[in-house]
Amino acid sequence: YEDFLDKVHGCWFGKYLGGAAGASNEGVKKIIQIKDFTEVCSPELPNDDLDIQLLWLYVLEEKGANITSDDLAKAFVERCWYPFSEYGYFMKNYMRGVKPPYTGIINNGFYKNGMGCAIRSEIWSVIAAGDPDTAVKYAYMDGCIDHADEAVNAERFLAAVESQAFFESD
Repeated sequence: YEDFLDKVHGCWFGKYLGGAAGASNEGVKKIIQIKDFTEVCSPELPNDDLDIQLLWLYVLEEKGANITSDDLAKAFVERCWYPFSEYGYFMKNYMRGVKPPYTGIINNGFYKNGMGCAIRSEIWSVIAAGDPDTAVKYAYMDGCIDHADEAVNAERFLAAVESQAFFESD
């Protein structure tokens, strides 16, 4: 359990640092010099890479293991304020009565194959550590909300690999 907990902490701490370092530099097309992570870590800045996964954890705690894509979509609309990029397309579709997996496809040609859903794979690997099939199932439910095709496959792949990493010592 101690090793597992250490890996969970490492996962989330790394996710936080990566998101914090990237938030203020998102879209910058050059090598970014960071001397000290305290320069970039600001609790005030939103971090969609992490925030949405915490929302998914909330949904799991509230509804249990038998969640659906629609449960995730509904929670996002009710509790998340991110209206931009793929989230905006998803929300517009959902508010018009479109349900997942179509919320990630309809009128979403630009973002549907982006990597935005793959940044959310860690939650599924942590809750399904050592069970890649379950991690993949949840990753699909998540990814299809605002993405499709290869983007969803990327999230599923990462969730499976990360799930197995909990039982790798090297």
